[in-house]
Amino acid sequence: MSTFLSTPITVPRETLSTDEWAAYCSVIREILNALRSGGSTDAFCALELEGWGVEVPTPGAAVIRDYAAMKRADMFVCLYWLTNARSTLVEIGWAWCLDIPIVIGVRGDAPLPTLVEGFVELGRAIVVRAEDPVGLVRSVLEAVRAARTKL
Repeated sequence: MSTFLSTPITVPRETLSTDEWAAYCSVIREILNALRSGGSTDAFCALELEGWGVEVPTPGAAVIRDYAAMKRADMFVCLYWLTNARSTLVEIGWAWCLDIPIVIGVRGDAPLPTLVEGFVELGRAIVVRAEDPVGLVRSVLEAVRAARTKL
């Protein structure tokens, strides 16, 4: 099984304090570890490949790398924690076009773009909400387990 974990990178790297960035990366590591221990032997995360924000590929190189990983995935998990993360929306669109099950973790009552709401309405995406990172990790992993049982 292969999971593509989509996370905002540029916006948090440029706007979060050092401590906030470390906490953000910690949540992502926790999800990756849980995915891998839960049977997703190939869990892709661009942030991890980029050394947790140390390396910054060109936009074109990132597109080629990320799309190739998406085509190998059988599950798409997105942390839509920061709603101004436009690249994450592109990846949601790729998952839709490739017919990959979609799980999206959202902060609290943050609004979703209309088309993402449409994916949910059509039964092609699961959205889970949490107020804090710990709740987000728990909710996302429960949704991934539920989605995998439908595969």
